[in-house]
Amino acid sequence: MKTEKIGKWAFILGVFLAVVAGLFVGIDITVGVVLLGLGAIVGLLNISKRETTAFLVAGISLLLSGSMIATSTVTQNIPYIGSYLAYILANILLFFAPVVLIVALKTCYELAKKK
Repeated sequence: MKTEKIGKWAFILGVFLAVVAGLFVGIDITVGVVLLGLGAIVGLLNISKRETTAFLVAGISLLLSGSMIATSTVTQNIPYIGSYLAYILANILLFFAPVVLIVALKTCYELAKKK
């Protein structure tokens, strides 16, 4: 299987797992470790050099806004669905944090390599 297909499926599986776990499990250490691992795979395999800037801007925006919403007491106090939304967002953040970190480190490495 080509690396781009592995990265694509890791992304799909990561988002799916984050949503399903948020609905049925909440935040779990095992799910968290799997999401971190899938995020690392996506960060290593999916983002090309020409996509880096746009991805980092979008990824940082997602992490900042998602962490605000996930930890907000307003979100958790929405009747019936608030806690589910908070869990889903927290799981998505667990998935995207290593992706953004790895892409940022790869970008820093490429910038440091240049003269």
